[in-house]
Amino acid sequence: MYSIALANQKGGVSKTTSTLAIGSCLSRSGYRVLYCDCDPQGNLTSTLAAEEPEYTLYDVLKGKNITDAIITARNGFILPSDPRLAELSTDIKADLRTLKTALEAVKKAYDVVLIDCPPNLGIMTLYGLLAADGVLCPMYLDRYSVDGMQEFYQTFTEVKQIRKDVGIKGTFTLLGIIITKYNQRVNLNQSVYNMLLAHAKELKTKVYTPVRRTSAVDSWQYTGNVFRGNSTAVQDYQQITMDLVEDIKLKGSK
Repeated sequence: MYSIALANQKGGVSKTTSTLAIGSCLSRSGYRVLYCDCDPQGNLTSTLAAEEPEYTLYDVLKGKNITDAIITARNGFILPSDPRLAELSTDIKADLRTLKTALEAVKKAYDVVLIDCPPNLGIMTLYGLLAADGVLCPMYLDRYSVDGMQEFYQTFTEVKQIRKDVGIKGTFTLLGIIITKYNQRVNLNQSVYNMLLAHAKELKTKVYTPVRRTSAVDSWQYTGNVFRGNSTAVQDYQQITMDLVEDIKLKGSK
């Protein structure tokens, strides 16, 4: 099982949408997908959950068995969010390995775990990053994107050190950047994109296929179905998923 955190301290970058889309593409290819919704807002849960949860990620962090909290979702299974996650703070007396340990208990049941982190650098993002083997950073192209990438890379390196401090072993890789809402006809988009390509090379990571802007993405938030029609966005996410499978050396579909 390979765990991927989708994280960015900025909001509105299509982080949850990217989690949904990549998970859908993986599931369609036959992989067993588990979504983990670390965002107290619970947007991923409200879109994907096929049943009302009795227990949630909050309960798991408080000691509940993870198998009691995982429920059926569209395109896989989900460890649902809970508004009470917002009550947790960075000064809690808790084991920061809790989520990673919980996920390891179900590693034989799933091929990929996609961890949707909240749009901040709080405790739930930290839990998500500590539980991940690799990280994807969705990003919207604007004048602050390059600075934002640098900030996120600093966070990534800090989490690497925290992992060592709390005794978490194994790989932790910045898999790459996902550009969302891309419009190649806008000169600023193209120039910032070229800057990000250069910056990513310096950081020894990559920029995946840009996801072209399309209104079809808006409907995914309501239906959870990214394959309705054949939008340019789903084509781009399919390419991203294919490249991702190769990058993480995911075994063949089941």
